[in-house]
Amino acid sequence: MRIHFISWILVFTSMVGVLSAQTDSYVMQRALQRYTEAYGGGRDATALSSISIEGTQTQDGNTHEFLLRKKRPNSIRYRLGLGENSVTIGYDGRTGWMQVQDGTEVTTRLLTKGELQIVKNEATFDSPLFHHLQNRYNDVEMVGRDTVEAQNVFVYYVRESNGQRSRYYLDAQEPYVLKRELLNDQDEVILSTYYRDYREVQGYPFAFEIENRVGDSVVSTVKVENITANPGLLSFYFTMPK
Repeated sequence: MRIHFISWILVFTSMVGVLSAQTDSYVMQRALQRYTEAYGGGRDATALSSISIEGTQTQDGNTHEFLLRKKRPNSIRYRLGLGENSVTIGYDGRTGWMQVQDGTEVTTRLLTKGELQIVKNEATFDSPLFHHLQNRYNDVEMVGRDTVEAQNVFVYYVRESNGQRSRYYLDAQEPYVLKRELLNDQDEVILSTYYRDYREVQGYPFAFEIENRVGDSVVSTVKVENITANPGLLSFYFTMPK
């Protein structure tokens, strides 16, 4: 009789483990769906089609003004300026370029192969978490729970279709990515990015403070001053200047 009782205890314990895993999976999938809905996926997959962000970026003791503009599906233009000097990088889905202004002198060139790959990755408009449950373009694995700066998060391991690997830490209660870790081919962390001070802009949540770290060292801090959702950017804005 005792043997049977112990057997049932073992079976029951194993079933609780299975049910707990299923519950976790459901909750984490629901978090992905909530994230998608927050950025327009519940209404229209292309509800958020372009964005303009202005602010300052502090790095190596210097504070630069920046203007970032992106347009679905993969166009980007980023300008970083300090006084009369600036660097502008652009990509229109085909060609990547850089324009440097040093006082009155302006030079423009194509990006190198390595530079272009980095810009292509940044130009992708949507996070790999967006619409993942519907599209499955990327490999997203729900790997567990954690905390980021005292906030409970769900952790997702991502292998994007372009080969890039990363871990996303999604707030367990709100549709906010609180941290992203960029990984190398050995799954070692190259860069950690923290997203803070989320605010709603035209109904969409955006982080107004972004911090990049390499190891324990802060390498740059971004303070956003203004965000415009769907500013109506034309495609030629991203093409290489003549």
